Amino acid sequence: KGLLLGWNPTLAVGLAILLTVGIGLIFGAVASRSYGIYFLMLTLTYSVIAYLFVSQVPQVGGFSPIAGVDEYTPGFIGDVVNDRQRLYYVALGVAIVAYGLVRYLVRTPFGISLQGIRDEPLRMASLGYNVALHRTLAFGVGAIVAAVGGVLFAWWSGQLSPSNIGLQATIELLVIAVIGGLARIEGAWLGAFAFIVINNEV
Repeated sequence: KGLLLGWNPTLAVGLAILLTVGIGLIFGAVASRSYGIYFLMLTLTYSVIAYLFVSQVPQVGGFSPIAGVDEYTPGFIGDVVNDRQRLYYVALGVAIVAYGLVRYLVRTPFGISLQGIRDEPLRMASLGYNVALHRTLAFGVGAIVAAVGGVLFAWWSGQLSPSNIGLQATIELLVIAVIGGLARIEGAWLGAFAFIVINNEV
């Protein structure tokens, strides 16, 4: 499968992130002109399409998972198979950097315009903002965070299977959003933390 291509792990991680951002921009461009419940349904449809594609193409998955992914980490990450604490601190550092970047982004003119488009897209369009373009770029920014999170998840679980991107995973994301709330940036982290605790302990 994909592990047999013989790529350098650092190159593979970079290409995975670029590919994910490209797919995010394409999906964002398609969804950028829909609103309300239609926007939500379209994003749920994306997960179903991705699941069906990955589960039917053996080179990128199929019904048998791709195992041993955690053995192919870049040199600067180190051995995450035998040193799980290393992966924990890498993930913690990435989460802090991601939080800082998102916190910075929402204070920029681009971030403020995204907030306006989220709340009043018609009013922002009447002010001259290209709502579809801003929404597409927002998908791209989200895809960057999702791509890095996906790489970390692959190293943590050690394998990739279609269920990782199936409808169940999307529903879990919605549950995290509901728990953490959508009003503040910290809600994503608090919701994820609460969901993991509830999922593991309760």
